[in-house]
Parts: sequence; structure tokens; C-alpha cells
Amino acid sequence: MNKKQPINKVSSASDWKQKSMKTYFLALPSGTVIEYRHLRIMDCIASGYIPLNLFQSVMVTSDKMTKDPNGWDGINQEDFTLFMRVVRKIAAVTVISPKVSEDPNCSEDEIHVNDIPDEDLIAVFGAVMAAQSLVAEPFRK
Repeated sequence: MNKKQPINKVSSASDWKQKSMKTYFLALPSGTVIEYRHLRIMDCIASGYIPLNLFQSVMVTSDKMTKDPNGWDGINQEDFTLFMRVVRKIAAVTVISPKVSEDPNCSEDEIHVNDIPDEDLIAVFGAVMAAQSLVAEPFRK
């Protein structure tokens, strides 16, 4: 967590935009390195891109997978299908390079989200969700 800095200057709109557009690099289990950006989950829910009930189901499934060393206890086919649907959407929105597409007729310089190994998709999801926890941390105190 960051140390509290004295507030003595108002940030500019440009500063704010730059922080929201910051990108990160992530080495995935397959060895592929991607550039991605943090996703504001609440924006995706508010816009309807990820329906709230779908996201709630995903969080329950994710919690079950985290608690069980095998990751599958109590998870049915429907839960897993919904979970992977959101994981794929998150990858399509957050991965900047190489470009990820949900269009099955994507161009040669893009990869279709279904062609990405599941382990890599889960790693992207984990990184994005970890960033959400870091953002929410100050508000939990």
C-alpha cells in the first residue's frame, strides 16, 4: 500500500487519464508475454458488457476454485461455462498486445479469444482481479 502523500496539488485531467490508461506486462503460463491494462469491472457491469448476475456467479465460482486445492469441488458445468465466458470477455477487453478479438473472423494480427490456452486466460483474469483488490483496499479500512 502506498504511503499517504500530503495533498497539496490538484491533479490535472491529463494526469488522471494517463493513470487510467497505464499498461502492464505479464508473462503467462504458456510463455507468452502480453501487454494489458487494468479493467474497471464496475464500468463493465454498469455498461451491461458483463451482466451483474453473471459476474456474481463468476465470483462465487472463482472463490470455490481458490478454496479447493483441486479447484473443482462444488463447481458444476453451468458455473464453469459462465466463469470462462467472463474470463474470455475480460481478456478481450484488457489485453492490448497481442490484440485479442471475440470476432471469429479476426485478422492475422489478432488472436481469437477461444484460441488462447485456458491457463493463460485464467492468469489474465487473476491479474485483473488482483488489481481490483488493490484499488478497493483503501476503501475497506
